Amino acid sequence: MDSRSLPLDNSTVANREQDINELQDDYHQDYSPCPLLGEINVFVTVAKTAAYVVIATISLIGNLLIIIVSGKSNRTRKVAYSLIVNMAVADLLTTIINVPESLVVEIRDTDEWMQGVVGVILCKGLPFCQLICAFCSILSLLGIALDRFFAVCLHSREY
Repeated sequence: MDSRSLPLDNSTVANREQDINELQDDYHQDYSPCPLLGEINVFVTVAKTAAYVVIATISLIGNLLIIIVSGKSNRTRKVAYSLIVNMAVADLLTTIINVPESLVVEIRDTDEWMQGVVGVILCKGLPFCQLICAFCSILSLLGIALDRFFAVCLHSREY
């Protein structure tokens, strides 16, 4: 007779249920969900806000310097440099679009949008703009990689 076809007595079922309960308790202790937004203390909020401000400032200054320097120099009138400027513009727009939203979520401790027509426009428009900026940055990186690949592998062309 197969062991799967044997009838289970109450003690066997109780032991299996107890084993399952112990496994579930172990799982919940080891993999507890992230804390809710309301449970984060003030120090963490201030630290995250300061980090956002520092990262945004460095990003703004760095990308603006790339755009300004490449606009003033005649040596930067090549394809690779125009792709770098394109990526700097995409990164600048990413910083301008993403950081204020992240700061509002962090400071207000909620991810709800504004009420009314402005809230609806922001709710629909910001994710679209974020994706477009990310795609532009990725495509600029792809263009730079292809340009360098052809410059190295097909070196007969002058760069």
